Amino acid sequence: MSLLKLSFAAALVVLAAASAHADDEKPKRTFREALENALRGATLSRPPQEVPKDAKKLEPRFRSSTKEIKAPDGKYTFKIPEKWTLTGGQDANVRYAVVNPGYGPADVVKHQIVYWQTPVLPADANKGFKDRVEEGARKLELTYPAFKRTKTQVLDAPSGLIGRVDFAGTIANQLGEQKVVALVAVRQIKNYYLAVSVVSLEDAKGEMDDDALAVLDAAVIVIKDRDPEAEKQLVGEWVIPNKKGDTLETYTFNADGTYRWHFEGSWLVKVPDGAGGARAGAAGASAGDESGRYEVRGDTLYFVSDRGEQGSFFKLSSEGGKRHLQIGSADFVR
Repeated sequence: MSLLKLSFAAALVVLAAASAHADDEKPKRTFREALENALRGATLSRPPQEVPKDAKKLEPRFRSSTKEIKAPDGKYTFKIPEKWTLTGGQDANVRYAVVNPGYGPADVVKHQIVYWQTPVLPADANKGFKDRVEEGARKLELTYPAFKRTKTQVLDAPSGLIGRVDFAGTIANQLGEQKVVALVAVRQIKNYYLAVSVVSLEDAKGEMDDDALAVLDAAVIVIKDRDPEAEKQLVGEWVIPNKKGDTLETYTFNADGTYRWHFEGSWLVKVPDGAGGARAGAAGASAGDESGRYEVRGDTLYFVSDRGEQGSFFKLSSEGGKRHLQIGSADFVR
């Protein structure tokens, strides 16, 4: 039985869409400025964080025994409560982990806990800390428009600054409207920002806050400022396989740090006549090209073109005698 009706997939789609919408609102810069400022000498590391005078000291504490989760490549280490299990995934340029804090099949679900990680665009690396926190808060507001902010705090934690925004509101489920409280906490780690959202039924408020913040503070992400070796592995042409042959999408990465993206597609729509034939139809085609510069930082591939900037998670792998390149949710091969 669940008192808290949750739709993690839908919520995370909104988070991804919110990221894209936020990018659209940024003032556009010229291509020349983007290249010079973002990819020629810029260092993506967390800017010095001056502790505001009103910052509250945070001494993170876990309420129970903990365990450590490490990525096989050693890039990520998370310390979480022993009873927690994580289900991870990726939606566009948002990586997320949904937490089950120990619920069984017959337990009442009183909390939704989601961690997410998104890349920081090069031009935004030195953005103010409060702006980064605001982005995280807006994501939750887009997911739950009825929520209202009740408090905003800057926490001085062992790992650095953590911004926290608290909310109150209601959600509707099969039992009617339920009063809930929520928080979003945001921490910047080099060229990523890591955040957690906790939505709880009002009668269970605060039960998960300590653990959620302690996990956020203890997270370790090992990242190189730039990875020339990974960039060398990208050099060449990559294509998305298409058995129907109605679309072609390619990336070509050059050794000098430039790239070209190309897309072409066609479509055909038929209106059946009920006798196995067609009484009407329509067809069309589309094409697109983009070029600019690229670079790899950690497991993020950054593009800068005349269309602006984009940061996408990527992954290289081998299967069936072919090399695979996953960019966001798209799978290219060569």
